[in-house]
Amino acid sequence: MDETSGGAVVVGVDGTEPSERAALWAARRAAVFGGPVVLVHGLRWPVYAQAHLHVPGGVGALEPDVTHEPMRRWAQEVLDDLARRCHEASGVEVRTEVASGEPEEALARAADPVAFVVVGHSDHGGVARFLLGSTAQRLARSCPWPVVVVRDEAACDERRARGPVVVGVDGSPVSARALRFAFGFAARHGVEVVVLHASDATTTAAAEPERTREEDALREGTGPVGSELARCARLHPDVPHRLVDTPGPPTDALLAASAESGLLVVGSHGKGAVRRAVLGSVSHALVDGAPCPVAVLPPRTGGS
Repeated sequence: MDETSGGAVVVGVDGTEPSERAALWAARRAAVFGGPVVLVHGLRWPVYAQAHLHVPGGVGALEPDVTHEPMRRWAQEVLDDLARRCHEASGVEVRTEVASGEPEEALARAADPVAFVVVGHSDHGGVARFLLGSTAQRLARSCPWPVVVVRDEAACDERRARGPVVVGVDGSPVSARALRFAFGFAARHGVEVVVLHASDATTTAAAEPERTREEDALREGTGPVGSELARCARLHPDVPHRLVDTPGPPTDALLAASAESGLLVVGSHGKGAVRRAVLGSVSHALVDGAPCPVAVLPPRTGGS
């Protein structure tokens, strides 16, 4: 069983265009996976007050301790309209949920089992960046499921769905989970997997033998990650894959490899920053810079 087996595709919807485009992307993926889509809106008052989201007249004047019913009705209308559009675009079953509390908590408990969670992202700053900071990054740290961040242009360009799945590995256990997710996703879309191992240019000469052993293990199918790569290849014999070793900062290598990719997959250690050996110095660089959707695998995912 791979990391994408069964379950719903859960989407965070906040009323912004990036989240709507991400929901449509998710619905098309759910049609491939054969599961339902669950559109979730988390009611958290500071999001509306601080991000200045467009809300119905009169609602914005309410205080946090006043009833949330007007906002709940507005959120349900947004979800119902988007659910209709998602169903028309993909034919999949679409469910909706308006939940009180932190959006990331609402997403994490929206369905069981879950294939992965999807949130939107925009290059244009403002609301989208506020929501990315408050929701997507928290999800990447704490959500028990894989989290896919979908950028604007990636959501609109379905030609990318035919591109390869690029997965960054570094020899850690979470790399094995990233490999399982990447192969499962690629198998359903009939595309290639590119397994990328990058060595940081700042690595000292003394560390080179260890790095070489890590690369050899991947190629020979030994060690935790090499063995997992060999296992994924056996489970998905119809999925072509290739291992790419590249020198230099991992972030740069992954961004370059994602230029023609349908999905970029990386692992997180769940401590607020994605593992440096996989993502380089700042995890935001991939989410902000990759021209394709980015899947972040936490240390423990549902069903693993």
